Amino acid sequence: MKTQPIIKNENLKAVYQAVCRSGAISRAALAKKLRLSKPTISILADELIKGGFLRESADPGEQKSRAGRKPICLVPQTDVHRIAVAHWRSGGCWMDFVDAGTGICVERVRIGEGPDGHVDDCRLLLQLTRSTFEEACSRRSSMQKDQKESILALCIVLEGMLDPDRKRLISTPLRISWEEGGRILSETEKYFRDLCVGIFVDTACAGYGEMITQHLEERDFAYINMGDGIGASLVLHGKMLGGASGSATQFGHICVDPDGPRCRCGGYGCFEALSSEYALYERYRDRIPAGCRDAMNGLSYEDLARHSETGEEWAVLAVNETADNFSKAVRNLITLFCPELIIIGGDGTVLGERFMDRVEKNLNRLDYLFMASKVKTVLGGDTDQLVDIGAAGYMIDHYISLADPYRPGLHIG
Repeated sequence: MKTQPIIKNENLKAVYQAVCRSGAISRAALAKKLRLSKPTISILADELIKGGFLRESADPGEQKSRAGRKPICLVPQTDVHRIAVAHWRSGGCWMDFVDAGTGICVERVRIGEGPDGHVDDCRLLLQLTRSTFEEACSRRSSMQKDQKESILALCIVLEGMLDPDRKRLISTPLRISWEEGGRILSETEKYFRDLCVGIFVDTACAGYGEMITQHLEERDFAYINMGDGIGASLVLHGKMLGGASGSATQFGHICVDPDGPRCRCGGYGCFEALSSEYALYERYRDRIPAGCRDAMNGLSYEDLARHSETGEEWAVLAVNETADNFSKAVRNLITLFCPELIIIGGDGTVLGERFMDRVEKNLNRLDYLFMASKVKTVLGGDTDQLVDIGAAGYMIDHYISLADPYRPGLHIG
């Protein structure tokens, strides 16, 4: 049974979320949208204004009332509350300071040694994240004269999978084993016992970011993140399955060729082992002309797109095969889940029209055409930006109490 404080916090979040998503909205419109009474909306809005989450503004974009006055709207307060988002990635680690009201990154700092923020030893990630966080907060505080910003929470976002129940994480790109992942989570509670911390998976955050930024009307959709690994986030009836843990599905490990190469997961013929960026060079090395191959240091989706656009036969073949493998994996997804929308995100977005046209043709040839015909496939937005927006939004929507926003604790997925 929900208590009054829980109901109040849910209503505060509903108001804050509605204002942030709309950008500017009057109290009357907000009451109608949320189906709450105008006095209740006023009480909630006043508390959010007092807490520095909202402010009132005569929005020039709004139409004038009959009396000729511009209506007073509620808008998100900026430059007050921040959420730090630490990205743990195999290609480099960094921390973004994100405005809670707008989702905009106001500063990025590197975590780790060197200009790319590369960390060779995953055991150092927590120490480096803590020291980077403290140094950045101290420097930012010293630069602020009047109104001091407050850090509501820290989100740690990684490539991998989380098990919230057993408090473990695993990441093949970061070389974090199941055993090591348990130790990292237990030490996170010690390193950040004074802060509200959320540990999430990048694919889930990017999918949540698409929900927020695109105001998606589709209640059932899949966000597929194609990069060094391949993952997916599934949303059913407007709710993300498995939360931000990445545990609801391992889309990249759907088997598309039982006789295919061995995957990092230990299986054979996984979609990821055939068509993720880490597998591309080994898969197509013998087909790449020697002169071109000698100049390469690995093979990325961007390389494939560039070489296929100039009509190089090996690259066109590779893009087509990647689209075919994608279609096989998506076929399984459609027959199990039947989403209305599939968003392709990550580095795979650069594969462009050739890839998308091939996928559409493949899906139109499915035996279960009546299911495939319901699905729209599109390319997603900038992944890093979506991760910031999604991580910050998910943290506020699920773990931060707006009535008591500085309560510390560790939240997994």
